[in-house]
Amino acid sequence: MPIECHAAMGARQPLEPFRYDAGSLSPEAVEVAIQHCGICHSDLHGRGTIREMLEFAARHKIGARVEAVPMGEVNRAIQKVRDNKARYWMVLQN
Repeated sequence: MPIECHAAMGARQPLEPFRYDAGSLSPEAVEVAIQHCGICHSDLHGRGTIREMLEFAARHKIGARVEAVPMGEVNRAIQKVRDNKARYWMVLQN
């Protein structure tokens, strides 16, 4: 079955549309459909604990806000996170 996704072709490369054939499912395999995916500051930097992030948010009066971004603009969303200009939650819409 063909899979349509976004993939980076190398380290520090932007995501780009990618298509591949995953073949047929084995009897032990399960097909999962992902409808939403989120990018968080911690996903890119991997520092700090949940408690530290919540304390930071409270200190700076950051509320839980969601910014929906079309999958085709995933690189713009990642750059906003890197530039520290993203909202608390960014959701990629397929």
